[in-house]
Amino acid sequence: MHWIVIPFRGPDGAKSRLADVLDESRRMALALAMFKHVVAVATAAVDPGRVLIVTSSSEAVGVAQAAGAIALRESSGALNGALSAARDFFLLSGARRATILPADLPQLSQADVCAMLVLQPGQVVIAPDRHGSGTNALTVPLDVDFHYAFGEGSLARHLQEASRLGLDVSRVCRSGLACDLDTGEDLDLLPHDHWLRTVISRPRAA
Repeated sequence: MHWIVIPFRGPDGAKSRLADVLDESRRMALALAMFKHVVAVATAAVDPGRVLIVTSSSEAVGVAQAAGAIALRESSGALNGALSAARDFFLLSGARRATILPADLPQLSQADVCAMLVLQPGQVVIAPDRHGSGTNALTVPLDVDFHYAFGEGSLARHLQEASRLGLDVSRVCRSGLACDLDTGEDLDLLPHDHWLRTVISRPRAA
């Protein structure tokens, strides 16, 4: 059984690297809108009951429940800690493989997600970021102890981990997976007619 994992700390304090171009209310609106988008795309790509949202945010739990996804409360707020909690969940559920999707992929499509779901035995699937140094999506078999190492320079660390475990690597290079949104430069790369520009043009509703 293949699951999708979407870790999301929550909108509060999100996207601090955009503070020079967006005020706090717009950064919160941005983070929540991207999260909802990723959840909607993921639940269209697979059975919603196989989408796991790992979060410490009550608001995110509500989004997950409304979409028919599973919400797992996790208190550390750290990405790799959230993924460890997800692994514990999967060990109990009998899942065989999982795709990790970040919550900040504003151009993600269903075809992008489906490209990450093709996993051959003895293989991991990695989608690099647009800089070719980070990991923007990762599919792993769950019968190995894969050590997640998300963060700056994570692509090299994940390649090393795959090598340690004797796993082949398949790279998926698609714009919807490569373009996350963390900085003003990332924001500038959004198409001028992208739906997210409407979201950040107004303050977040209370």
